[in-house]
Amino acid sequence: MFKPFHLYLVFNPMINENSMYPSQAHEFYQQLKTKALELDTSKSFMYWGKIKVDNSVDDNFELYKQVISTNKSHGEHTHLYITDYHHFWVAKVESVHETIFMEEHTLSFYDNKDVSMWFKITDMDLLSSDFEETSCYLKQLFIDNDFNESKIESLSPYTGNLKFPVILQDHSSEKYFKNIHSEDILRVLQKNPLITNPKSSGSLRDSMQSFVLPPEVFAKLSSLSKKELLEVELLLSQSNKSESNLFNKVMNSYIRILESTLNDTLGNLIRFEYSEELYVDQHGTCLSQNKFEGSVLLKNYDGLLALNAFKQFAGLHNDFDQGHPKLEAFIQSKLIQFIDKNELISLRESFQKERDINISKEHALMVRNSILGVGCKGIINSLYHILFSEELENHTSALVA
Repeated sequence: MFKPFHLYLVFNPMINENSMYPSQAHEFYQQLKTKALELDTSKSFMYWGKIKVDNSVDDNFELYKQVISTNKSHGEHTHLYITDYHHFWVAKVESVHETIFMEEHTLSFYDNKDVSMWFKITDMDLLSSDFEETSCYLKQLFIDNDFNESKIESLSPYTGNLKFPVILQDHSSEKYFKNIHSEDILRVLQKNPLITNPKSSGSLRDSMQSFVLPPEVFAKLSSLSKKELLEVELLLSQSNKSESNLFNKVMNSYIRILESTLNDTLGNLIRFEYSEELYVDQHGTCLSQNKFEGSVLLKNYDGLLALNAFKQFAGLHNDFDQGHPKLEAFIQSKLIQFIDKNELISLRESFQKERDINISKEHALMVRNSILGVGCKGIINSLYHILFSEELENHTSALVA
């Protein structure tokens, strides 16, 4: 299975001290967002520059072009990971350039600076604004490819002797710019509480990791799940509880969080073991061992699997419990019953079709508590501890020691 190559840069926010933004990355993000709102797709881009720090000549420019073309040939995007070790950004790279002639598509920050390379960016998002969480993202990045002489199992803020931009890969293999709940919308145009409400989202994240999702579990969630969790919990904490449709929004968000979590856990396992045996429809709602009209092999399907697909899988493979008895028991005894009892499949369909429904406060909070783990272990904790029990136990033991 092809694992795409990506690019990694470190920047110094202190050299942007005259800006009204926290860093040049925040300003770049805002400029890109403005262009995405005002311009057509062909003009909605910005150039991020790599500033020279010495007089050495970068002789690897063609390699960076090769990285992008190789990824494109496999239908994959190239990410540019950008960090100051406090914040961790991901950007979608379309191309690299030695020179540019469109100054309106970059920051005035680069005026009179020696830029050795430009990255054409068409989408961007902030994944972390916390030192510890950023370190977790860095640990997922590794160097083991023909583009580099050195091999590094995982990066950290203290990794030295790197020549930027670094060509590397990502253990998580998260597709940041694909299939965001099947909505064709740029990440830069989506709400991000880490940017719009950094203080409150930081406090909420810390509280969440202290009381419901341990840091080692929270770190494993996809950026999509983390963002949705912060958004819905901020909504709950800041809204009038009698607000119309508030609990519709809460229910919809937590169904999406459940669906996303299942895709990141059980879904990845199903794809790994049964991608050439199962067929799925274009919406990811139907899963079958037999080909049906409009279906494709699971290995050729890039989208998210829906709740109904996970329920159907539970009855398809009798051999699944042999290799994963604890997971199978959890699916049959708790997960499917939870989905059916709360009518989550029909509710998900109603939200997608924008039907007029009225969710009670009690129902929404019960579903939220069961998924998140308020007053119970919760579905998210259960799934991650079943699939990554040894890794999570080692992490806890290391903290205690």
